[in-house]
Amino acid sequence: MIKKGKKRGQTFSLDLVFGVIIFLVASSLFYYNLRYVPEDKLTEQLRVAEESIFNNLDFNTKDYDKNHGTSYAFLDGYRIDEIKLTNFAAYINSDNSKNYPVMKNILLWNIVTSYEIDLCIFFEDENDNIVPINNFNGIGNSTNNGMKIGNNNCGVIASGSAKPSCEGYKYARNLFRGVVRDMKNEPYMKIYRLNVLICAREKS
Repeated sequence: MIKKGKKRGQTFSLDLVFGVIIFLVASSLFYYNLRYVPEDKLTEQLRVAEESIFNNLDFNTKDYDKNHGTSYAFLDGYRIDEIKLTNFAAYINSDNSKNYPVMKNILLWNIVTSYEIDLCIFFEDENDNIVPINNFNGIGNSTNNGMKIGNNNCGVIASGSAKPSCEGYKYARNLFRGVVRDMKNEPYMKIYRLNVLICAREKS
């Protein structure tokens, strides 16, 4: 009984420590979140509720898994499930014309907008470098030449800087959340930035 209680206490303490770390990282990077896509790539900034996007990514993927028998819900608060992240990336990036709309529906559910919106999910480290997702630089529509992560389309082989851009769009915003990833090539869990790049334009 004592051992179990101690284990629960240790688990609670560990969760508390992670929570505090995430809060501090998010607070210290507040202005990073307001660092929009470079102004020369657009004419106006896009206002999107940050919590709506991440809540949709967290909870809607879980609903999708329940309804379709899949295993894609990689985000759980501030923790990343690497296996489910790999599954989701492989699914979306494997057939953009068919599967990319699934990602859009998950992220944009209950968000009312008159714009045509494109999205890219990607990770970066403290040096603004891409943190690969199963060798991909992000999750999105790799055939979209206007949405860039660094110098490459979203959803292709990862390399270099994670600087996002929206070319040929009128509005853009890059949202982020500090998360913990337990990657096999790292000796311990690390905090990275989970980003959702949003590029938008008037519907034709």
